Amino acid sequence: MKNLLAFGGLALTLLFTACTKDENDDNLTAQDKAFVRDITLSNRSEISLANLALAKATDVSVRNFAQMMITDHTMAETQMTEIANNIGVSRPADSLNAMAASLMPVLMGLSGKSFDSAYIVTQIPAHDMARSITQEEIRSGNNEQLRNYAQTMLPKIQMHLTMADTIAKRIR
Repeated sequence: MKNLLAFGGLALTLLFTACTKDENDDNLTAQDKAFVRDITLSNRSEISLANLALAKATDVSVRNFAQMMITDHTMAETQMTEIANNIGVSRPADSLNAMAASLMPVLMGLSGKSFDSAYIVTQIPAHDMARSITQEEIRSGNNEQLRNYAQTMLPKIQMHLTMADTIAKRIR
């Protein structure tokens, strides 16, 4: 009898876990999964490029911007990791999106003002793309946690975009 009760309890636990997982899967649309993939790669790319900028930039505003990118995108990446784990969606293994992957070797070959200018100018389309990805999740996403994340991140992304544009205009 004791074994039967233990087995019954285990079966109910497994059934509940399976139902919970299925509910999460049902709640994730292709849009939600694309958002997790794209914003993860965006965050990782920003962190990698900003680390390079901290090592190579000579302009103080570019260095400060890079430090802000590391701080803000590390926080955003940590939050996305928690959400993805919570809702059971996998994230890409890659560390860079296509834009950053093609940009990294170019930036590595630059120095001084050329580096500063190239890095900060590329932050404009990078953050414009992140803004578009985030706005699309707000408009079309199905998962509440992902939409809340997107709504929280959108003002920061917009601020980064505005700052990059301002710095780029000043140092060109």
